[in-house]
Amino acid sequence: MVDVKIIEKKEQPLFSRTRVKGVVGFDASTPSRADLRKKVSESMKAAQDNVAIPTLNTVFGEKKANFEAHIYNSPADLNKYEPAVVLTRHGLRPKKAKAEKAAK
Repeated sequence: MVDVKIIEKKEQPLFSRTRVKGVVGFDASTPSRADLRKKVSESMKAAQDNVAIPTLNTVFGEKKANFEAHIYNSPADLNKYEPAVVLTRHGLRPKKAKAEKAAK
């Protein structure tokens, strides 16, 4: 069971997004970014394709984690403003092979 509690919500019109900070409580292991995207989109009444989770930090000794979520107006804005590493973590951009990096 995953409990999402929103602590702070701030509009950022220049980036066409809303930044949300919150705490997620869990019973077993830390929830995946995909699970957290789904829960945040449900609680904020937004499309899951418009949500990115750039930060997810667990709290030592407790069954909770602090997170930051960006809720964009459209998937195009998400792809435009989010860093490549965040898009890769969400599976929205393919990973580069290590051989390609070594060749450069």
